Amino acid sequence: HLQKTLNRLTFLGALFLAFIAIVPNIVETLTNLSVFKGLGGTSLLIIVGVAIDTSKQIQTYMISRNYENIVQ
Repeated sequence: HLQKTLNRLTFLGALFLAFIAIVPNIVETLTNLSVFKGLGGTSLLIIVGVAIDTSKQIQTYMISRNYENIVQ
């Protein structure tokens, strides 16, 4: 059962990464703009990762701030 679940997760992750890698090319083809030439899949993954990490840090700060107000 565990192996089947891991295979599904790996497959879905691979599909997501393939989608991220192809999106800049599709957008460039549809819009006929070469602005997206430097914005590859790796850049998008880094941007999304940083945005998620930043939002988690903000959420953690807000929770700790509310906790300090409750304790005092």
